[in-house]
Amino acid sequence: MRFFNVIILFVTLWTLFSECRRQTTEPRPSEPDTTSHDFTWTMDTITYPTIFQIGPNAIWGSDTNDVWLAGHADWWKARVWHWDGKTWTPYERAGLGVSVEDMIGFASDDIWLCGRRIGDAFPIETIKHWDGSRWNIVNHNYEQHIRSVWGTSSTNLFFGFIDGKIAHYDGTGFTTYDTKTKAQILDIYGLDNKRIFATGIANDEQQPFDTTYYYIFRFDGSKFIVNNFFMKTKGSSNPVFPFNKLWWDKSHLYGISAYGLY
Repeated sequence: MRFFNVIILFVTLWTLFSECRRQTTEPRPSEPDTTSHDFTWTMDTITYPTIFQIGPNAIWGSDTNDVWLAGHADWWKARVWHWDGKTWTPYERAGLGVSVEDMIGFASDDIWLCGRRIGDAFPIETIKHWDGSRWNIVNHNYEQHIRSVWGTSSTNLFFGFIDGKIAHYDGTGFTTYDTKTKAQILDIYGLDNKRIFATGIANDEQQPFDTTYYYIFRFDGSKFIVNNFFMKTKGSSNPVFPFNKLWWDKSHLYGISAYGLY
């Protein structure tokens, strides 16, 4: 009996030792670091005089003391904000026509905004670039609203429009890809130039409240093709793939929709 008790004690101690050693082992270079999940969240409220609503759509930061927030506001002066680690400050001359829809950055002095336009002024201010000191207008001839942006650098950017088109920017000019749909390109995300996906949604022009089309597009190196398609009518089932935000983890593509995570 004593022998079995000793065996049980030995196994228990060995298990505890192995578990402690496993939890404190440093991750390999290819693995993410392990941190606590006991986060403390602080709620910030952004306000601007005489403005009724401010609705953020995008956020990007180079570190905890350099964060940009952008979206919709009743007045253009409150559509882009900067966090310096202490306070949120509006960048009054940074906002786009109606609202900022998406943002991407590569460094503290290399950030891009895209959004919706208003009026017929030229150049059409739906793309802006932050160079570290000011937001500059990026000239183009597209008259459509821009819903999304993704890229690997400032010379390799993809912009998604509301008419089913996606434009590639190489640092000097734009190349247009037509998905042959009328979908609003809600998001674009990729791992490299050959693995790029986009999501889209469109309503039937004749029955806008009864029929909705959902898409996932895939870039094959020369064009964006429909990878998944779903037509939802009144009373039908829901699409079983994401049509909002996408994200790569180098081995899988993840996405969300109003109906779940995929």
